[in-house]
Amino acid sequence: MGFLIASLIRTALGSAVQRIDFGPNAGEAGRGEGVVSGASMWRLGALRAELLNMVGERLRHVFQRQGLWAHTQPDTLQLTKIGAGQQIANHYDRRDRWQEGIASIAWSELPTSERESRGEAWTLVMEKGFAKRDRTQVSLSMPPGAAYVLTGRAQGVTKACEKLTVGHNPCHCCWTHGVRMGADADEPDEDGEGADEEMSNLVAIADWCAVNYVTPGDVCLTRAETLLRIKEYLKDALVMVTQQVSACATTMQSSLDQQALDLQEVDSTMELIENRLASQKEQIARSAMLAQCMPT
Repeated sequence: MGFLIASLIRTALGSAVQRIDFGPNAGEAGRGEGVVSGASMWRLGALRAELLNMVGERLRHVFQRQGLWAHTQPDTLQLTKIGAGQQIANHYDRRDRWQEGIASIAWSELPTSERESRGEAWTLVMEKGFAKRDRTQVSLSMPPGAAYVLTGRAQGVTKACEKLTVGHNPCHCCWTHGVRMGADADEPDEDGEGADEEMSNLVAIADWCAVNYVTPGDVCLTRAETLLRIKEYLKDALVMVTQQVSACATTMQSSLDQQALDLQEVDSTMELIENRLASQKEQIARSAMLAQCMPT
């Protein structure tokens, strides 16, 4: 197990979220964290190791009251490239892989001034619970260039979990974390909560239902109560899927309508060009006829 420093690089372009991981082990033996990139981990190397050491020392100094990395040094660096107005859906970093203390810091790519090097304000979103009715959400507005550290149940580390949950499996006691760039997280965007977040929620619901249907794992619930909660979660999941399908259908219909208008505009433009060409040809023909009729 190692210690992870994650960096959020804000870009001006609204491109898809991209990420690359660097660590002590490269290739298949060192798989990258999460599912954003789906790629293997790259070897850290001497220069990136020095960068990691500099950032780690700074964060250790800032968070010294919390005893961050008191007797060790981070060995993994994660760079995430995210465009303005985009988001990283709430998730767990692998709960039994990383030791306690995951730090994240944000800055801007290719700034045009010293002030812009800190990027823009963003929002850290912490969530606990599966279905919407049981979910607790805390949103923290972060100023440009801010850093944060997750530990214990906020990180979701296995040793702090009541059920000692491993991997990316969900539980009721620990928190997931996500990032929203630009707009306030409390304000829904054009796509509602976002397809990525909905997918994360559906996966969490499916995992919980699959595990607890066979063997109820929550000591606070009887089997009958567990089955009732499973039905409620599945109902919420179906509503979630229905809303997403409806939203996608509405968006597709709007896109098709706009494309139809664009095609009509192109057709009108082409018709206007054809008319102008026909008029020019007619004028040229008349000029030629007049030239022939004129006495020499």
